[in-house]
Amino acid sequence: MPNLRADIQGKATGASLQYAFMRTESAIIVAGAIVAFALLRFPSRLWIGWLILGVVGWIAIAVTSLTDPETAARVAWQLLRDRLKLDEIKSPELRDRVSALTDYVRAVEGDLHKLKDSPNKRGLEEAAAMLYDWVEQSALFARYVDTYRRDYRLEERRVELPQLIQTLVARLKYEKDPAIIDRLNSEMETLGKAWQTLELLDAQMKQAEPQLGQMVTAMARVSSELHVVVGERGVGPDHAARLKLEIQRHLGQISDLVTQMERLYTAALNKG
Repeated sequence: MPNLRADIQGKATGASLQYAFMRTESAIIVAGAIVAFALLRFPSRLWIGWLILGVVGWIAIAVTSLTDPETAARVAWQLLRDRLKLDEIKSPELRDRVSALTDYVRAVEGDLHKLKDSPNKRGLEEAAAMLYDWVEQSALFARYVDTYRRDYRLEERRVELPQLIQTLVARLKYEKDPAIIDRLNSEMETLGKAWQTLELLDAQMKQAEPQLGQMVTAMARVSSELHVVVGERGVGPDHAARLKLEIQRHLGQISDLVTQMERLYTAALNKG
């Protein structure tokens, strides 16, 4: 699986500079420098000093934006949200669940940017990378649920399958040809499996929102524990390793759910 966090971190520097340029402080400094340039250029030479002061001030803001943990966390958080395209999830409940997960990632990034030299740093960076994958898989899971709730094709299948089964049952009552009977029985078996798949998909979807809620709870617990590991110097690498294993377990669970949902969804719409 590609390292989503590394991809986002690679884009974060440019995004942080853009954020620095858009900050209110930058706007004030640039506007002040322009005004001073316009008012003092003739006949005074003070405009050069104002221009230099404006450039130095903007550079200071840019450096602060690149090194400030809160700014770095905010930028990574926004890039992650943009990557997940949360606005495309129509259900407010599902969108809020995934949004909550991204908020925990933001908190984790803020903690990690405060780390200096720590024996746990590498393990925590790897744990954070899995957190990103966990959120991405959760967003994919939410998208399946969101699409399911609005997919007219599934409703058509719910109407179509019973009708097709009834037609086959009626034909079997009067059919005498063994070859045709075998073919009809085979079609009946296929339709029965399709109906069973549709019921399994419906059952899976009924559990989906509570499962997303459980993921939010689990993410809260994991991010809180990671905060403790980052903040307490006495915490050893074993604690970080156990935390990474727990995140890996949750990531495996959501990945399996997404794979199962994808398989059921595809099968439910397959008309053979």
